[in-house]
Amino acid sequence: AAGEVWDGDVDIDGVRVVSGDLTIKPGTTVRLHPASSVVIKGRLIAAGGKGRPVRFVPAEQGRGPWGAVVLAGRGADGSVLSDCEMRGGSGLRHGMVEYSAMLSIHDVKGVRIEGCTFADNHEVDDMVHAVYSGITVKDSEFLRARADALDLDYVHGSVIGSRFYDSGNDALDLMSSSVAVLGSSMHRSGDKGLSVGEGTEVFVWNTSFEGNA
Repeated sequence: AAGEVWDGDVDIDGVRVVSGDLTIKPGTTVRLHPASSVVIKGRLIAAGGKGRPVRFVPAEQGRGPWGAVVLAGRGADGSVLSDCEMRGGSGLRHGMVEYSAMLSIHDVKGVRIEGCTFADNHEVDDMVHAVYSGITVKDSEFLRARADALDLDYVHGSVIGSRFYDSGNDALDLMSSSVAVLGSSMHRSGDKGLSVGEGTEVFVWNTSFEGNA
């Protein structure tokens, strides 16, 4: 199936479930109303271009936060977010599942996040959370997370050339995961720059920690 294509300005009010693949064109702005979310069960390709990011932003300033962008299940394997900006979200309770982050990735392999900025999430614990997944985060920025900026549970993956600033709690929180952290930096975290939790194997190289509590 060709799946859905989003382009231009896209307005999301409520919980939009995309059961197939979703392509979001460069320069698209996804405007999410308070408590609104997108749950994607197919493969997401959200690839901005030079100076034409794909943006996920609040539809209205000064109102409650939007919910979450969710990649759910193996149908979303191979999803890509590149040159994206995501800010002002929170989380989502949907069906029997609680998604604890603005970007939540559950049981998805081969996810690539590159050249993205995540900022200013609200209400829930994590800004970006992946569980039972495989993920590469490259050349991305995490700004002013409410608590943990990037939380990886049961994840095989890597964090490369990425920068974390002013996280409320940990910049990178790992549990039962196997992760390489290369050429990155963690600045002014309210708790730890890197939290290595139960059963985690981590390889850290050429990475700086500055001003973390």
